[in-house]
Amino acid sequence: MRRLLLIFGAAVTALVSFAPTTWAAESISSGSWAGSALDAGPTGTSSSAYSVSGTFQHQYNRRVQITVSASPPGDGACAIRPVVLDPASAPTRFAATLYAPCNGTYNIVATAVTTENNAFFAPESASLDRRIAVSAPPPTVTGVSAQAQGRSIEITWDDVSPMAPDTSNYVVERRLDDAAFEHLANVPVDRQSFVDNGFPASAGQASYRVFAVRPSPQGQTMSAASSEASAPYTAAPTSTTGSGAGGTTATPGGTSGTSGTTTGGGPAGSGGVASTPGGTPGGVSAPRVYSGTFLPPLLRPATQTLSPPTTADTGFEESLPYEQGPNDAVLPGGESLASIDTHGQAGRGLVIPVATALVLAIWAVHLRMLARAARPIS
Repeated sequence: MRRLLLIFGAAVTALVSFAPTTWAAESISSGSWAGSALDAGPTGTSSSAYSVSGTFQHQYNRRVQITVSASPPGDGACAIRPVVLDPASAPTRFAATLYAPCNGTYNIVATAVTTENNAFFAPESASLDRRIAVSAPPPTVTGVSAQAQGRSIEITWDDVSPMAPDTSNYVVERRLDDAAFEHLANVPVDRQSFVDNGFPASAGQASYRVFAVRPSPQGQTMSAASSEASAPYTAAPTSTTGSGAGGTTATPGGTSGTSGTTTGGGPAGSGGVASTPGGTPGGVSAPRVYSGTFLPPLLRPATQTLSPPTTADTGFEESLPYEQGPNDAVLPGGESLASIDTHGQAGRGLVIPVATALVLAIWAVHLRMLARAARPIS
């Protein structure tokens, strides 16, 4: 009896080991998964979570492993993790919830794979899928604050990108006093602050709110408005320039006085000049006015020197500044044109022409010597 059992076991082992791979499959009909289906569900969602359910049918009592995943699966912070369910015997119902960190269009795929396979029952699998669009708005921005310093206000807020990795930017809105909120700035997602310094001249109160923006298959989606943050701003500084009439008033005694300066344009003291903001301070000499023709150094005779002006227009005594004539040259203070005067250095204008002539002569001699050296020897 023992010998018969050993022979039977050896025969079964040989049959399993050497049977063709299609032998077991031929005993399974092509419609073994008939009746499997996903339950009716939405093709779009405004939430990052999507729930899917359904049933896998099989004509035999096969144990299956069900996995629910998304395609494309994403990567990095946008990766969608698949859900693997406990093995169960088909027919079986299943349900799972996937979380999509980033908006987009996905295929939700439910796959059933048999787990108890042998020579008589080959591995089998079936898949069910549904195309969906995820268009979730970004989370509401938190931690908004406004800190004022004079006429500048810095707005800061918390980063929402860890909860919505595909956030594209922030939008800052502002309200001045009791006016309506208006768009102020678009801020890149890698920044969580903005400095506002564009205010009207008068003082007031500024209120701010911040939105987060992210893309979606239906276009840009925006978060709900953040809580408001307010701060005061100061008025623009006023001008300290005096408004008194009078300008600059000359008194008998010349323009060299230093004790006759008054604020507001009143009359000057003895020997001084009255001054107002916008006028000429006391003790400042009037501009000198010269007449003549100006020649650059290289165009003047070598021995020419410029002498101080011989005539001066006295029109400045009536009003300042003096209106320049078409042929007058107005030069800074000083009795001579020291910055452009040759000071009588003879021949200075001939340096460049003579140097150029010498260089050309040397090149001519050099070329002549090269031409002689190149002649053939007869």
